Amino acid sequence: MNRNRGMMILLAMMLAGSLIAVLTAGKPKSDSDVLAQKRETAVLTAMHSDVEESKASAPATLPESTNASAETVLQSIPEIDPVTGERRYMSPRDQDGDGIDDQTDILLSAKQYVATNPVYDNRYYENGYPDDGCGVCTDVVAFALLGAGYDIRDLIYEDILLAPDEYDCLNPDRNLEFRKVEVMDVYFRRHATILTLDLSDTSQWQGGDILVMDGHVGILSDRRNERGVPYLIHNGSVSQDGYEQDVVDTRQDIVAHYRIS
Repeated sequence: MNRNRGMMILLAMMLAGSLIAVLTAGKPKSDSDVLAQKRETAVLTAMHSDVEESKASAPATLPESTNASAETVLQSIPEIDPVTGERRYMSPRDQDGDGIDDQTDILLSAKQYVATNPVYDNRYYENGYPDDGCGVCTDVVAFALLGAGYDIRDLIYEDILLAPDEYDCLNPDRNLEFRKVEVMDVYFRRHATILTLDLSDTSQWQGGDILVMDGHVGILSDRRNERGVPYLIHNGSVSQDGYEQDVVDTRQDIVAHYRIS
């Protein structure tokens, strides 16, 4: 709303300036005319900068899905795991104050994001977060965290500025670094809880956890196979058959297992 209003005001002032220029064409300019023109130019420049800044800093939001509402998805997540018989882990934190604990919120947001059927495609976005129905594996995690109140784009960028040597990055791009698996891994290693890689301890593997693999990342699902191992919510390639898959205990490239809540 504010950006549209700013654009309308900017357009009106530009039209007014053009009309004045036409009416005064060929007339000698007084000192007061020159001063007024300088002031007008300064105002237009400032307003243009404000509009451009508002575009760049527009807050990202979780894409809306026509396939699954938050209420529907939330109701489908059981408190008692039907496979293990154990109570699902729930975080004591609620980062965004929406009444849903962070662990559940991350899981819920991951499910909501993949319900939009994002097309696997790696490209650069001026606001960082994909806004065209496309995305890669890191976007599943980024939108899952965003839905829980964690803007991982800004969190990672600020952490790189504090510890560039940890990331081996001296000139970070705010809109790019958070979409790299290796950068996410460094951030989670520094700020998240590091969990076991032993799949036999199924109680330690919970929906909403983050799983990092070699060049890949995803969110663990509340859904489990008959061995109690969670499915993986991810977007790994254009040929991937579904976004929630029973692949965790068949992968040989698991690097780390984190919990941010």
